[in-house]
Amino acid sequence: MIFEEMLRDEHAEGKVEAKIEDILELLEEKARISEDLRRKIESEKNLETLTRWMKLAAKVNSLEEFVNRM
Repeated sequence: MIFEEMLRDEHAEGKVEAKIEDILELLEEKARISEDLRRKIESEKNLETLTRWMKLAAKVNSLEEFVNRM
């Protein structure tokens, strides 16, 4: 049981890291990301929030619009 929980935790962590990478990649296509924004995105661990941000990053026309709507 402990092993299954560890695998589940690792899987969840992998999903979080993948979302963070996707968000940063999408935003980097629009503009250079400030260190503050990068840290904020990288420190977020809630998968629902990251999913919302990823969808937002795909829709917005600018980095400023992303920041204003996040």
